[in-house]
Amino acid sequence: MGCEQRYISSELTHFAGVHEKDKNSQYQILTKILKDGRLRPKQWPPKVQRNLAQGVKLSSNKLYLSDVVCFCDIPVQDLRIHTSKYTVFGLSFEKDFVVRQGGVPVYYIPKYS
Repeated sequence: MGCEQRYISSELTHFAGVHEKDKNSQYQILTKILKDGRLRPKQWPPKVQRNLAQGVKLSSNKLYLSDVVCFCDIPVQDLRIHTSKYTVFGLSFEKDFVVRQGGVPVYYIPKYS
């Protein structure tokens, strides 16, 4: 019926300052990324344990924070709902470029699978 699958894009978008509360702070993070020429993972507080203890299963429902940079795979014309939840500041890259830099998809695994 002419429906178009629009949840996959040839570009991947990184939103800057997602964890910041106000637009000024979000914008400052975007300008830092542009000045540094690097995307860096969020800096978690030192008291947060970053690694799973040996032998702990991923399915244990324990908090695990990793040092990653996230991208969304949403076409630009469909980003409005995403920007309303997170931030309007971000950078887009061709998917092939991100892959050449070592970017890989994240696979979500249901707890009871």
